[in-house]
Amino acid sequence: MKTVTSTRRLTHALAIGIISLPCLLATTVHAQTNLAAGKTITASTTVSGFPGSNSVDGNQGTYWESQNNAFPQSLTVDLGSAYNVNRVVLKLPNNWGSRTQNISVAGSVNGSTYSTLVNTAGYTFNPSSSNNVTINVPGSSARYLRLNVTGNTGWPAAQLSEVEVYGDNQAPVRDAFAQLKATSYNSMNGIQTEATTDSGGGNNIGWIEDGDWIAFSNVNFGNGANKVSARVASNTAGGTIELRLGSISGSLIGTIPVTSTGGWQTWATKTANVSVQGTHDLYLVFKGSAAGGLFNVNWLQFSNDSNPGLPATPQNLSSTGKTAASISLSWTAASGADGYEIVRNGSLLTTTTGTIFTDNGLSASTTYAYSVRAFNAAGSSGASNSVSVTTEAGNQNPQVVKISGGKPVTASTAVSFLPATNTVDNNAATYWESNSNAFPQTLTIDLGSTHRVSRVLLKLPNDAAWA
Repeated sequence: MKTVTSTRRLTHALAIGIISLPCLLATTVHAQTNLAAGKTITASTTVSGFPGSNSVDGNQGTYWESQNNAFPQSLTVDLGSAYNVNRVVLKLPNNWGSRTQNISVAGSVNGSTYSTLVNTAGYTFNPSSSNNVTINVPGSSARYLRLNVTGNTGWPAAQLSEVEVYGDNQAPVRDAFAQLKATSYNSMNGIQTEATTDSGGGNNIGWIEDGDWIAFSNVNFGNGANKVSARVASNTAGGTIELRLGSISGSLIGTIPVTSTGGWQTWATKTANVSVQGTHDLYLVFKGSAAGGLFNVNWLQFSNDSNPGLPATPQNLSSTGKTAASISLSWTAASGADGYEIVRNGSLLTTTTGTIFTDNGLSASTTYAYSVRAFNAAGSSGASNSVSVTTEAGNQNPQVVKISGGKPVTASTAVSFLPATNTVDNNAATYWESNSNAFPQTLTIDLGSTHRVSRVLLKLPNDAAWA
């Protein structure tokens, strides 16, 4: 049962050394330039006591460490929304000795399809530079950033104490008609987060008292919303959620009443009428006098029940890969859409019902401009942002081109004199061999960029000694 009140919040603050009461009660936390701070992070493996979350906790003294002798290893951070990422800063504890780690950077807008943003290179963490390393990333739209580590001269495992991601400070446009998780706020005052038992899992916001608030930047209400739903829970008399535009005292577009649901994790959906259109910064201002806290909030979502109208405009269009003959695209789903129109160089190319598309049969070394429109029975939305992509140079028929020769290759294990690089050296007499009696084993080739793969050819030495 939730029992935290202002008294508990003050006690905790004093315990960690905050002694200014006015500062404590009016602290405002804004979205930081470091887009990775406190975000969800996953690691391929960890050593007990050194989890991946240590790398986004803002403490250079704590660190993530993978299992020993098990390269490659990876660390993936979910930024919550797609940003135009241009720089990654990596750190190790500043009192550690120098070491070099081999690292590459990959990005994804959907968490499933990744593109290499920075190829594998050796980065030296040196005490003279506080064990900080900066990796410059070509401007790329990504929600998920993955660091792949294939070697470490200082320890037989991947090690990182801080992962900081930087890019455009402008928050991405949010679709008001898609579910807005309360914990995805851009700024807040007074609230805390906790694990939720509501469907979908994750965290909810709680410890809410009168005057606390959260804000979401660049929320797109399209042609208009007239209703809002909020997922809430309360073990007290509750209170109200004021929906305001621009600031905590901005234009009031609606109020959601919240009453007791019977528990802090007993969830109910409350609705209210609203009136709003266009794109705005949205503030949720919490009001009430119930002792012991007002309520918890998991998510909210807007709708237009009276007139479905045109679908929302697709957001965050980006290129997820390219070859000499193809370009792959991805975008964020638009509410109210039955499908999407792909526009290339100003002309309608085709339609699709998904949010990913690959344009094939293109010319090498040629620039193509794309945008996407959502459509339904009422018509088509406005165009998304435009992206221009230049296809790679070279043979336009990747199906008959060998693309693995000489590329970086890593193996789960290898006998010392039979390394993984033997498999891409164009010499059929040399070979890779893994450790004995240690199946399963893996061999991974980095092709350098996204390709359309149609065939894999495997060879062993053409020698009578081999059965």
